[in-house]
Amino acid sequence: MNQKIATIFGGSGFIGRHLIRRLTKRDYRIVVPTRSPHLSVFLKPLGGSGQVELIKTNIYDTEDIKKALQNSNIVINLIGILYESRKQKFNYIHSEFPNILSKICSEQNLQKLVHISALGVKKEHTSKYMQSKLQGEKNIQNNFNSSTILRPSV
Repeated sequence: MNQKIATIFGGSGFIGRHLIRRLTKRDYRIVVPTRSPHLSVFLKPLGGSGQVELIKTNIYDTEDIKKALQNSNIVINLIGILYESRKQKFNYIHSEFPNILSKICSEQNLQKLVHISALGVKKEHTSKYMQSKLQGEKNIQNNFNSSTILRPSV
């Protein structure tokens, strides 16, 4: 099969659902790793029959991440949080997960990693949010040459 496969972490969010629709129109097969596939079934009609696949994935488990990336050509990371919670911390979500993801992309010789960061990321920023985003960008750049980092604005 020559159909390209794009794996989209954070695919059930606002950007993800619009991106999935655009990519399915360009004949990509989409894999969406998610902690709750049953809550993300609304993504399936964005493509043709079988074009959007939901995979139960724990982003804290390296083996789960590797399974989600099998056979992928392109990986897109849209995962991000605006506030920390008891379970989700800036350091893991914005820094460590991109570090793990980019290492796996390198190991598996994937074509491209696209990572969504944040506008205004710079070394001098004092917020934990911005520092974690900056570290995530550095981790990706150190681990995987075929990466693109986007800093979107509202």
